[in-house]
Amino acid sequence: MMYTVSRRDLELIVQEVVSRCLDERGMLRSGSLPSQGDIAGAVRAEFARRDLHQVRLAEVIGRSIPTARARMRGIYAFQPGELEKVAAFLGMGVGDLLALAEHGARFTGRRNAEAVAPQDASTDLWAQPPRAIRPRRPSTGT
Repeated sequence: MMYTVSRRDLELIVQEVVSRCLDERGMLRSGSLPSQGDIAGAVRAEFARRDLHQVRLAEVIGRSIPTARARMRGIYAFQPGELEKVAAFLGMGVGDLLALAEHGARFTGRRNAEAVAPQDASTDLWAQPPRAIRPRRPSTGT
């Protein structure tokens, strides 16, 4: 008997398996995968450490340069196959790359930002400082 699985379902399965493996090894605190922005930040950091450019990323993942740039900025998420190619190119495993992403998220405080209480809703974020002077309009002379 042969089963067919959609690409999206396969991606979700891979994410769940990787998440569980990293969580069992103690590499993830929250039990979930890092966000696409955190993963993009880890890839950017590794490429910067090795003085590599976005054009090289496009060659590695087999996509266009604008797509590679969008992946590096975190606009589009890396696909599991692409992440494997990038990790192999950098000489590390996908788990190592995800661990770097999780570490970057902890280091920048993004994971802790959720725990911080939101600001008081009554505070106007666009209010002028107490001694700000309102600019004067030029007189029309009439």
